[in-house]
Amino acid sequence: MRIRSGIGALPPLIAALALAEGAGAAPYRPSDDNAVLEHLPPGALSAGDRRPAANAPEAAALVARAYIERSRRDGDPRFLGYAEGVLRPWWSAPRPPAPVLLLRATLLQSRHRFDEALRDLDALLAVDPGSAQALLTRATVLRVQGRYAEAERSCDALHGIASDFIAALCSESVRGSSGGLPAAVRTLDAMALASAGVAPAVRTWYRAERAEMAERLGEDAEALERYRTAIAEDAEDPLLRTAAADLLLRLARPREALQVVGEEPVADALRLRTVLASRALGTPRADLEAALAESHAASHRRGEDVHLREEARFVLDVLGDAPRALSLAEQNWAVQREPADALLLQTAARAARRPDAEEPLRRWLRESRLQDARLAR
Repeated sequence: MRIRSGIGALPPLIAALALAEGAGAAPYRPSDDNAVLEHLPPGALSAGDRRPAANAPEAAALVARAYIERSRRDGDPRFLGYAEGVLRPWWSAPRPPAPVLLLRATLLQSRHRFDEALRDLDALLAVDPGSAQALLTRATVLRVQGRYAEAERSCDALHGIASDFIAALCSESVRGSSGGLPAAVRTLDAMALASAGVAPAVRTWYRAERAEMAERLGEDAEALERYRTAIAEDAEDPLLRTAAADLLLRLARPREALQVVGEEPVADALRLRTVLASRALGTPRADLEAALAESHAASHRRGEDVHLREEARFVLDVLGDAPRALSLAEQNWAVQREPADALLLQTAARAARRPDAEEPLRRWLRESRLQDARLAR
């Protein structure tokens, strides 16, 4: 049984970092114009760049941010480890410098240690309540957890601090997840003209949100067109390609899904879509299936459970083990509650013939008022 899943809320926490300039954060400017803060060759960043700059937290934060962005682009968690290594001199400090505190929260979120991430963000906002990055990051974490009322308050606090476009996009993204989907769509459509003048990262966020909203409204053709438009502008974004591939798989168009994913993808999320599309075409990729199985096993050996959503889908759609997939989906649901997580839990419960496992989801849907045409009622 195939999980008909989207990627969920497309801009992850890293969006907050990508929007740093647009959100109004002051960039670090070294006093020496010849200072070299980071090296970003086309390949992997060198080992020398991973040396922590113990006396320069702002410079270290720049390098760490580059690693985090690289991890997002490549789907390679090793770069998150490199980022943590750069920040190691301040990692255990109760009150590290503000740039480090923000990035520590980002890395904690990437490991799904959401409560710890929120504590860091609250500590940063206690001393700098006007930190747009911290507010946006906090809203993102709370939205991932399905805590929409709290996320909305963080978005509200952005008004007058971040640009009007970013503040409105944050607010409407939350409203669209908590019972106000049609109204949020109308507001985002009214912002379409203004989106042409914002930074590329913000425009990608806008387009991704609007595409997912179309999908949740059941407007698949429009959603696909919007995903394709976003990918045309930001072809390297793995989340956009994953979301578009999921939609195409759900529409039984696996050949197009393979085209969207690209040849020999590196990120596990894209590899999984390649596996699913190849199976649908009758040309299974045993090499990628084995690689994904080993990747999940390696995560468990490291004591990491941060890709449970992807693993549950692999276990159900590739291995055909519905009971185990449901167990993974339930573990995932205990941590994060995006639309894709809800869809995963429902599909796994029905594949396992466990209607009782859907009750927490049904209760949460009533409380959150999430609207999603993909969810069977």
